Amino acid sequence: MIRYYPVLLGFFLSFACSDQSSTAARGETSRASDSIASVWSFDQEKTVIRDRSCADVATANETAVAVPVAVDVTPLVWPEPGYETAVFSGLELAGVWQLSSQQAGFGAFSGIVETPAGQLLLVSDTGRWLQLDLDGTHRTPLQTALFGRMLGRDGQPLAGKRQADAEGLAYREGIALVSFEQDHRVSAFALSTCGMAAREVRLTGLAGEPVAGLNMARNGGAEGLMISADGVVWLGIETPDARGAAVGRLLKNGGLDAVNWHTPPAGHRLTGLDARDGQIARVFRFYRRDLGNRIFFSVSRSGILQASGRLAPPAPVDNLEGIAFGQAPGGGDRLWLVSDDNVSHRQRTLLFAFDLH
Repeated sequence: MIRYYPVLLGFFLSFACSDQSSTAARGETSRASDSIASVWSFDQEKTVIRDRSCADVATANETAVAVPVAVDVTPLVWPEPGYETAVFSGLELAGVWQLSSQQAGFGAFSGIVETPAGQLLLVSDTGRWLQLDLDGTHRTPLQTALFGRMLGRDGQPLAGKRQADAEGLAYREGIALVSFEQDHRVSAFALSTCGMAAREVRLTGLAGEPVAGLNMARNGGAEGLMISADGVVWLGIETPDARGAAVGRLLKNGGLDAVNWHTPPAGHRLTGLDARDGQIARVFRFYRRDLGNRIFFSVSRSGILQASGRLAPPAPVDNLEGIAFGQAPGGGDRLWLVSDDNVSHRQRTLLFAFDLH
């Protein structure tokens, strides 16, 4: 059971992310696309995605590109003295694990989802998939997984940082939607149809100014991606401006409309999004060489904060970028967070599980 520290908690929650819906920004970005037909729709595109992603994939290739790997899953002891730097409200820590593997290319995980099949699917910013099995009863990570390269439209692995920098991840009806940085774009992979042999279907590139007046840095694009119940994709842009962090609805032309601005704690940047049943989860990261990583994450409904957490050293923390809803053992909501270790021996791949009250 996590202990609460009232002074720290009160101080921390004063920084809770506010949902500033910018009427002016919404008007600016929507004037060029007044019709709902300009909004990208999953329901309109899913059949085309499946056909194009798997059209040239031979059945034999479906398993050839997915390599079984053994994952070392090390539970971390919690709490320990000094962990007062970890403060949670509205949720309870269910577990934290360090993940590692001897498999070449393992790590750098930046996006995560829990699939309907009860597995964790992760993407890395080096262009790789990891499908990690979960214990069916306790909903904890197992040592068995599949690992594979993300394939481009030509069937070849995505190569180089410009093409392979996968960040945000969402999953609907067997199709994985992925946002990329460097070459700013949103793409889809029909994983349930042809496995990790699925080829990239580029949905749209992202405009250099997806929101009026907001210029994305090369390494500061759509780090967050979520899909709402109506099949609309929402992107969270890491590059902030004076208005905060932008989260907007994806248009077919690569712009965003219906933009909301979120004010994180000072110095934090948006790195992950997810949505479920009217709830929105966000994670924000702060990093400075002399201080290390600081993480703030939250769950809100209709702009009202439901749960939040803060992680800072000496409690276990790293470059947490992925956040996703899942299922708790009792049937309630679970929140997963995963860290990007930047393929560095000085960092760790950490997986957190929190159960919402």
